[in-house]
Amino acid sequence: MDADFIAQFRHLHEHHWWWRTRLAIINRVLDKHARRAPGSPVLDVGCGDGLMFDDLSRFGDVFGIEADSNAVDDNGPWRSRIHVGRFDESFRPDERFHLVTMLDVLEHLPDAPGALERVRQLMADDGLFVLTVPAFNSLWTSHDEICHHYTRYTRGMLLPMLRDAGFDIVQSRYLFHWTAPAKVVIRLNEWLFNRRATTPKVPSPFWNRFFAGLTAVEERISCVVPVPFGTSLLVVARPAAPVIAGTIPSPVKRSTIAAT
Repeated sequence: MDADFIAQFRHLHEHHWWWRTRLAIINRVLDKHARRAPGSPVLDVGCGDGLMFDDLSRFGDVFGIEADSNAVDDNGPWRSRIHVGRFDESFRPDERFHLVTMLDVLEHLPDAPGALERVRQLMADDGLFVLTVPAFNSLWTSHDEICHHYTRYTRGMLLPMLRDAGFDIVQSRYLFHWTAPAKVVIRLNEWLFNRRATTPKVPSPFWNRFFAGLTAVEERISCVVPVPFGTSLLVVARPAAPVIAGTIPSPVKRSTIAAT
């Protein structure tokens, strides 16, 4: 992400209607599908500064991995539990995780199939995987460029990739439906007038509450009547079969999960 975006990320996570709504959705999904297992390892891939750790800690002992050192506060409360480095074979924790989250991260990775295979390798056979991604390349705007996205996904793209990586799909659905036509308007505006997005800002209190309320109503409706489009895609998956012996790297000490 751009440096300005990274600098604003905690504020956006704590105050912006979109991040607050996504957090509420993720928490409902976790409460429904994840088991609470105190002491069992939980991994948040692309964790930033551990912004989800408070919410994830009720499901186990939370660790994270973050590729961008600028996103991690060296004095943050979770620093000792965040491994700074790439999510690849160099990340070698000593335990499999019973819960893995990857929230709007996969679109930043050049090798998405490899990343999903790595998630499967690091998961317990009875674990749960929850991920979100931006949806539909037809909704691509300059905001995706600010965020350094490689692509936006559809279910037709992502679900086969997950199955090939060794997952069974528990749930998949699109989120933020009303923002899809708004994205179309933004894309058209950018094309006609060569305008470009800037770092997101928290709207005024009125509009922040309005957009949050509108999305909450939409959520209630879409849980009853699925909507085949949206600007985000949520998938919940479980390992399809045990990992073949020998595919997990040799264990190393838990300290390799912590700060580096």
